[in-house]
Amino acid sequence: MRADGATVIRGNPTPGSPGTPSPRVFAVLAKRETRRRWLLVPLVLLAASLAPACRGKSDPVKALLGRVEAAAEKRDADGIAAELADEFQASDGESRAELLAGLRRLMAGYDSLSVSVSDLTAERGTGLAHVTFRAALAGTPRALGGAEAFLPRAATYRFDLRLVERDGRYRITKAAWERE
Repeated sequence: MRADGATVIRGNPTPGSPGTPSPRVFAVLAKRETRRRWLLVPLVLLAASLAPACRGKSDPVKALLGRVEAAAEKRDADGIAAELADEFQASDGESRAELLAGLRRLMAGYDSLSVSVSDLTAERGTGLAHVTFRAALAGTPRALGGAEAFLPRAATYRFDLRLVERDGRYRITKAAWERE
């Protein structure tokens, strides 16, 4: 316990072991981490789902979505983050770096992921694009470390993305999502 009264957990504590919070406090902390992981699921859906619905190499927006899809299918969080603009901002306020850290944890929690996209729209302007779609996730969480208890096997989200073109390539600057 820190001087300010906060409990610090290091390593992989289990409820009731010396130096860990009570089982009730442990459950509350685990629940908070679960909520945080749920916030990452939409970006994985984004990554795995956009390109199949609008594949194409001559269109730079479609090319971006193809790169994101390929990275998601490999569970490559760094590949997804490479398509985010430096000033990326998620709807929950997470920065690019924070989202990358969460994506790495999330990707490690699944054995497999599949995504189905519907209701895709893309509006383009000069150097800008606005993309919306609905994505349904189905996945198999790993049976290690209790991930199967925290990660969803199925979920559907509504996405709203803002893209900007720089140096001939589109990047994702904003991403908002809502669970349906």
